[in-house]
Amino acid sequence: EARFICGLVGDIVVASAYIPNGQEVGSDKYKYKLNWLHWLRSYVDKQLDQSRPVVIGGDFNVARHDDDCHDPDRWRGNLLFSEAEKAGLEEFIALGFTDVFRHHNPKGKYFSWWDYRAMGFERNEGLRIDYLFMNTPAVQRCSATWIDREERMLERPSDHAAVVSTIEPQ
Repeated sequence: EARFICGLVGDIVVASAYIPNGQEVGSDKYKYKLNWLHWLRSYVDKQLDQSRPVVIGGDFNVARHDDDCHDPDRWRGNLLFSEAEKAGLEEFIALGFTDVFRHHNPKGKYFSWWDYRAMGFERNEGLRIDYLFMNTPAVQRCSATWIDREERMLERPSDHAAVVSTIEPQ
């Protein structure tokens, strides 16, 4: 279920992560998701050289804050917005990462995922669960970050929109 790939692009360590959805708070799949977040933190802490720029992006299946959720009161405590999921993600971020979308867009409700079933995109009822996390050397070279909603507007798109950053060459 979980996927992670990591490589070197120029002098930048680039990784893509897919954190499992978790299915339902308290389920075995939810516990697996929390364990996977712990594995990611441990891997990054032990295996990645943070003296060079590091970018880790992907579908983390966790909305971090109220501004990352169209209706935080409705989602609070539920899958994708539970305290344990948020805590697991924050432990990873505490290794020295910055949520570069929020670094460049500190205020406002922005989303990267919308449920098809309730016309979430058309109503802008979504969650921000896709991220680009960067360590300090990468953040220093990142000049912009945005959510590319254009592809989401096409016929038969993904239910996610890509998070995109511009990183200046060294």
